[in-house]
Amino acid sequence: MRRLIPFMLASVVALAAPGSAFAQATGSITGVVTDESGAVMPGVTVEATNVGTNQTRTAVTGTDGYYSIPLVPPGQYSLKGTLQGFKTFLREGVTVTVLDTTRPSLTCSTN
Repeated sequence: MRRLIPFMLASVVALAAPGSAFAQATGSITGVVTDESGAVMPGVTVEATNVGTNQTRTAVTGTDGYYSIPLVPPGQYSLKGTLQGFKTFLREGVTVTVLDTTRPSLTCSTN
């Protein structure tokens, strides 16, 4: 039994390590959406699409125009914003790196 305890402990540590490493291999995208006059835009749906994998993550701006998309795998992203009554906007070339927060500013314009 004494020989089994170190083996079991090592197994538990080995199983926990990959999850911890994966959680750290991400970044985030966060920012504020404004209109052409600089006023904040609540209710805008912001979609971040990874150009390499085509996976999409979505957030909606709050009353302060702020959005946050956490735990994003590193890579190149395009951002699309939509809100009824406004033109859909697209921002390409957004780079996410590990353990970093990318803060692209986004502007909506009227139809």
